[in-house]
Amino acid sequence: TVQLHDGRVMDKKQLCLEILRRVPNERWVYFDLGLALAPGEAVTLHDGQVFDQRQLILRGIRDDSAKVNNFGFVALAVILLPGETVTLPDGRTMDSRQLLQEALTDDLVFVEGKRSIAGTDHTAAIARLGEQHALAAADRGNDVKAFAVEALRSRLQPGERYELPDGTVVERAPQKLAAAAAAAAAVAAVAVVAAAVPLSLPASCLALSGRCRSCCAMRRLGM
Repeated sequence: TVQLHDGRVMDKKQLCLEILRRVPNERWVYFDLGLALAPGEAVTLHDGQVFDQRQLILRGIRDDSAKVNNFGFVALAVILLPGETVTLPDGRTMDSRQLLQEALTDDLVFVEGKRSIAGTDHTAAIARLGEQHALAAADRGNDVKAFAVEALRSRLQPGERYELPDGTVVERAPQKLAAAAAAAAAVAAVAVVAAAVPLSLPASCLALSGRCRSCCAMRRLGM
């Protein structure tokens, strides 16, 4: 939770809702709010509209019409169930694998002015935390692109290879090797530590947003 200047104490969901009440087109807040919800959970915005996870993230993608950031595609991919598809604001229908491929297709911005914290074992983090929480941890470390690569790898067939536009080859090990790797990842997951955050950030940044988006919005709005 975080305490505002007026004395109110809010958790992440409440803070996101308050920011959207003041700035309805802040696309990043739709992403943050969507990832803060549990599957099946919904929230009511200030104008009475009810949004679930998928609708919030789609709204953020819609408002990002200039396509300056592909975080929304990754966020949408991790909340879809296996075999489930979603229709994007531009009319295209994609499953989670296709969303990740779309996110990794262009050299778009993943990091907004903050140094990436490299070296995170995203396979172990996914095994330990689940994809939704592992994505939030990757976001805190500005390592979303590496997370997206590992999430895409998990959606490939055993032995399948996929080459990204930058020449990076994403490959899933054959079945026997994959089983051994999964066992090793399960052991490594025990040692996963949350991504480091610069000490200069206020404590609320640790709980609310790795990019300090919520804190920055609070400052802009004088909260």
